[in-house]
Amino acid sequence: MWARKSKRRIEFGDFQTPIDLSGRICDLLVGQGLRPSSILEPTCGEGNLLLAALDRFVSVTHAIGVDINPEYITRVRARLATRSYSGQVNVFQGNFFDLDWRQVLDSLPDPVLVIGNPPWVTSSELSTLDSENLPQKTNFQGFSGLDAKTGKSNFATCAVRV
Repeated sequence: MWARKSKRRIEFGDFQTPIDLSGRICDLLVGQGLRPSSILEPTCGEGNLLLAALDRFVSVTHAIGVDINPEYITRVRARLATRSYSGQVNVFQGNFFDLDWRQVLDSLPDPVLVIGNPPWVTSSELSTLDSENLPQKTNFQGFSGLDAKTGKSNFATCAVRV
């Protein structure tokens, strides 16, 4: 059972930001004069950063927290139930790679503070775990792996969709 939990924890980069550190991060941002109307935490986990931000930014009228783990969403909702601002917060289960982030951001009043501690796991590590927790990748230039390694693919070339 421990090996399974460890694999899942590694696969999802599941290392929660400590409550104390979350508060210190948000105190620093408040001290820098940030006054967001909205907060978005796209990988909220148990909600430590999200709740620390909501506790400190009195200017916030809307907030969204998202996590892939439904157990964490349940925990965040339970923690929110004791807070006066709970009606301003939408917390839901979702996969970061599958969400329409433009739509999510467009639903929030500006300025938006996007805060979080993204999962720390590489695609290479995930492939060794036979994980499916990966974004879809495309090779829009059609280069082979060898071409990319020898420099045929121009890393200065990028496509921007506006």
